[in-house]
This record gives sequence, C-alpha cells and structure tokens, in this order.
Amino acid sequence: MGALIIAMFCSASLAFFFKETEKRNLNRYWVTSANYVVATGVGIWMVIQSPPDQLPPVSFFAMAGIAGYLFFESFLLYQKNVRKFGASLTGFYGKLGILLPVILSLAVFQEWPTRFQSVGIALAILAIGIANRTGKGKFEWAVPLLLFFLFNGMAEFMNKGFEASFSLSLRPLWLTSVFGIALIFSLGKSLSQGKPARSIWAWGVGIGVTNLFSSFFLIQALVQLPAAVVFPSFGVGSMLLIYLGSAGFYREKLTRMQWQAAGLSLIAIYLMNQ
Repeated sequence: MGALIIAMFCSASLAFFFKETEKRNLNRYWVTSANYVVATGVGIWMVIQSPPDQLPPVSFFAMAGIAGYLFFESFLLYQKNVRKFGASLTGFYGKLGILLPVILSLAVFQEWPTRFQSVGIALAILAIGIANRTGKGKFEWAVPLLLFFLFNGMAEFMNKGFEASFSLSLRPLWLTSVFGIALIFSLGKSLSQGKPARSIWAWGVGIGVTNLFSSFFLIQALVQLPAAVVFPSFGVGSMLLIYLGSAGFYREKLTRMQWQAAGLSLIAIYLMNQ
C-alpha cells in the first residue's frame, strides 16, 4: 500500500508543476523534453545499478515504443488542459482515465468485475457526461479533455501490460525505454521552438523525477495488488490530492455540475474498488 500512496502523491504533484510552468508561459515542448531528459537519465542510472539478467524480447521494446508515444501525447495534453481548464478539471479527467486500464485489464487479463465494480464503471461513464453538460442541459464535449482521458488511460494500461508480461527485474529498463522514446518524440517538436529558457531545466528536474517515480511505484503496486484495486485507488487518491491542492493554493472553483460529476466519479471509483 505504501507504493500506491507514493504513486498518488507523485501523480498529483504533476498537475501543480504544470500549473506553475503554464503561469510562467514556459514553452511546453521544452518543459516536456526537459522532463524526459531527467526521467531518462534517472532511468539509465537505475539500469546501471540493477542491470537485467538478459536482454528482453523485441515485443518488450515494441510495447515501450507505444507507451512512450502515449506518455508524450498525454503530457502535452496535460499542460494544454491545465492552462485552459485548470488543474482540478484536468486532474478529474486524467484520473477518471483509470476506467480504461480497469476495463482493459478485465477484458485482456480476464479479471472480471464484480457486481459493484460493474455499477462503478457505469457511474464513471455517466460522470463524464455530466462533467460536459452545460447549465442549459446541452452537452458540450471538451475534445482536449476527452483526448487527455484517452491517452492518459492508455498510457497507464501499458504499465499494467508490462507488469503482466515481463519480469519485475526489467522495470528500470522498461522505464528508461519508455521515457527515452518519449524524449525522441518530444525533441522532434522542441528543436523547432528555439533555445529553451534556463529555468525550464529546473522545472524539468521536478517534473521528470515525479513522473518517473509515479510509474515506478504504480508498477510496484500492481505487483502487490490486483489492477481492479490499484487503478481505482490511484485515481481517487490522486484526484482528491489535486482537488485539495487546487482549492488551497489556487482557489479554483468548479461549477455545480462539475462538482456533481466529481462526487459521482468518487462513488464510482469506490465501487470499482469493492
């Protein structure tokens, strides 16, 4: 349980790091690249400290390539949505994205839901609709938020795929490969943006370390607990920390419907944890 709690704090802290970098108008492509430079560097150090017993199969690196792309896209969407919609609402969509790894784990790894988990999944889907409903009763789908929901959820599922398919001893190499590939995608965008500000590298350290260890400890939790327990708990814990931080530090306010959706999502995630 300790690994899961650490993963929650690391995940929640990313929202506030992005809030600060967006307030300072730092180039988000370079922020993303600085994050992956640091995360990849720490990952390489971990591999040196604990080298794998043997080289993994090609499928390992293919999975890491897909995961790297998903993490890169979700990171850009995270920053864009924090600026436009605030840390609370963006965090809500990001953590509700645990629906995807839960559902896919149930289907792919035959972890079938209980009656309570099935109700929770249905309520979570309903919560997304309520969050996008206006005061006049119309639906205005925020495409950037929905894309973030999709990419972030699929990126988290790749960590479950690694845990289910490969030895835990390969975790340092997995994280290094994922973030290294994400760095390649990121640099392709960043190099066309001119020279980065010096302060970006300081923020990159904070973001990169928390980003790496969020995945590191999430994988550890998946080894210890079922995915149907880990992902809902990870989602609700991170979301509550983001809400508390947003209300305490930034005085962000959600609309009545958004609060209703947030409350409904908490009930849904609780039921999925039964």
